[in-house]
Amino acid sequence: MLLIQGVFRSGTTALFRALRQDERLDCFYEPLHPDLPRHVHDADSGRPSHSKSPLYKEYLPLLEKTGMPFNAESPAWPFHLRADEEATALSSYLNDLVGNDLAGNGPVGGKNDPLLQFNRAFWMAPWLAQEFQGSAIVHLVRDPRSVVWSQLTSASGKRVRMNWPLVGRLLPFTSGALQRVFCEHAYFGAHQSGEYFGKGLQLFHAEQTDPITSKSLQRLTAVRGALPYVKALALWGAQVEVFHRHVQHAFGDRSLLLRYEDFCNAPCKSIQSIYALLDYAVPDPVREYARSRIDTTRLRRWKEVDTAEQSFREGVRRAQIPSLMRELGYDPSQASSVTARSLSANSDSTVPTGFSDT
Repeated sequence: MLLIQGVFRSGTTALFRALRQDERLDCFYEPLHPDLPRHVHDADSGRPSHSKSPLYKEYLPLLEKTGMPFNAESPAWPFHLRADEEATALSSYLNDLVGNDLAGNGPVGGKNDPLLQFNRAFWMAPWLAQEFQGSAIVHLVRDPRSVVWSQLTSASGKRVRMNWPLVGRLLPFTSGALQRVFCEHAYFGAHQSGEYFGKGLQLFHAEQTDPITSKSLQRLTAVRGALPYVKALALWGAQVEVFHRHVQHAFGDRSLLLRYEDFCNAPCKSIQSIYALLDYAVPDPVREYARSRIDTTRLRRWKEVDTAEQSFREGVRRAQIPSLMRELGYDPSQASSVTARSLSANSDSTVPTGFSDT
């Protein structure tokens, strides 16, 4: 069994689409998504209104089994779980999804190995390790400046890109009434960031977390009144650091930390490292998809705006994430997100022209 976790806009969809080419895997996209039933209905209709809805088609048998109506909202799943914490409904749902017998008799849902791709499990790694013992996990990370740039310049839930590239990209760095209107009606990332920023503060003040979680969440209190992009950078730190530390402890050598930049520049080698966790050979369809379909033009789009680099430099400092960035291989003081030595060491010799980060 393989688990994947990455914060929003870290490249998890690109990685999921590549692994989904493997017929030996039953792939489930964002099982904790609050609008999952609607996406499943869209996928089943044959005329999906959302570009990612087709990725949810695998859920159709489960919804039919449980009798959940397509217009229902997903349950309010926990967003923080300790290893010993009970989450009966979530446990039942995920085990039904992957075909596990809760009595401990192993897979009953078919011959394929399950893959669960999460964007909302950053504060529950110990629980996942306990619930799915023996599973492997990939933690996908991306330069926080690219993550936040993508979050704050997305359009709405309809996934329509902004047609005001200058205003749309600079407005998150401003303040006042325009910023509030923009946050409420324009970029979808603002809603997600605001929701989890509030949950992080709630966790921190509840004082029911372990030292790793508490220390990471503490950075949120220092930027409560900051601009959206600064808060989003701090939230990235709180989510990524907690998951990274917990995965190291709970999964050990059954875990892989993968940078999105390395995946883009060396897709085949990155895929190979994932399959090493599964003790599988990489199938040709996955290898071919990774080699030909990964879009590297998204790597550093924030550099297109002159004021962004200076704003991000100050934001990274205020969010207290420079040390974490360095640990993950990112230089917080320079525009280049990864070193030339790192890219050279991890590049695919067969990567076609145009797949380097230029």
